Amino acid sequence: MGKIDWIKDLVYSETHGVKDTQWGSGEDYQLELQSATTSFLREIKESFIDYVSSFNQLRGLSTGGVKIYGIANTVSDFMLFRNGYKLIFSSKIPGEIRVSFTHHNNNLPISAEDQDLSEATLSARYGAFGEIIWTHQEQFVKIDYLVKYYLTLFAKKSCSTD
Repeated sequence: MGKIDWIKDLVYSETHGVKDTQWGSGEDYQLELQSATTSFLREIKESFIDYVSSFNQLRGLSTGGVKIYGIANTVSDFMLFRNGYKLIFSSKIPGEIRVSFTHHNNNLPISAEDQDLSEATLSARYGAFGEIIWTHQEQFVKIDYLVKYYLTLFAKKSCSTD
């Protein structure tokens, strides 16, 4: 959502005589939550693009780097891919983002640590003054820390021993 979209809505309401609009209710609430979810996913993806680019450049190899792909038929879902490993960020409902870690070879043994990390949920909630706050297990989420955590995990798990 753009920084001044709420002002555009306010001006529209005023110029069209709409006096009884209430922020955060009904359809407006779902649209706001969907917009916030899409924006947050895009911010996460942009941050991953920056860090993955640095990772791949510093690594110095033309093959075996981490790749980022958009997921077909979705607005903002994406995944990281390397050596058969996938780290997927997706949203099926407004206000919820799922993070899942998979490997294409289902015959590999899954450690207890991997099972614990295989899926996580980021949830949106309203804070003071209508701010949408993103959390994981009731803890505030900062994108830089989220990306650092998941990129480190992904790099370690997907590292090829060639």
